[in-house]
Amino acid sequence: MKPSIISNSPLLPSELERQQIFYWLKRISSVTAWLRIFSYFQAWARAVEDSVRVAD
Repeated sequence: MKPSIISNSPLLPSELERQQIFYWLKRISSVTAWLRIFSYFQAWARAVEDSVRVAD
């Protein structure tokens, strides 16, 4: 007896597709976005602190 194959079953992603999906999910996740924004904020805060020191 042959095992039955369901024609409507979704195919699992390949290793490359899984990596691409994970990268995309990581890219759009709020944690990743906040970490990216935080690095910009840190650079801005350093620039403000340096300019305040120079102004004094």
